[in-house]
Amino acid sequence: MFANMFIHFVVGLIGGNATCESAPRFSLGPIGNTLVGGLGGIAGAELFSMLVTIDMTLASADIQMMIGQIAAAGLCGTALTCAIGYLRNSVWKHRQDSRPLHHI
Repeated sequence: MFANMFIHFVVGLIGGNATCESAPRFSLGPIGNTLVGGLGGIAGAELFSMLVTIDMTLASADIQMMIGQIAAAGLCGTALTCAIGYLRNSVWKHRQDSRPLHHI
């Protein structure tokens, strides 16, 4: 159980960091990208397990579930990092734009 969560965390953080390296406007910084991406990876894999039913009588059911969870972890880690980064950076930019100018 812990090993699976660790794998999902790592896959999610890879997705979150890779996306924010290529699109810096979504970045939360290195630590923020890592934490949010990893948590999104864990959540995405768990959500995938709850929503998708795979016929467990098949010999390849474990492999199908594992590949699906890894894909969901990467995608959700990326999506959550981008969404939170976009909201944070939009609010930050809005706050800076609305400050009054002080004359020196």
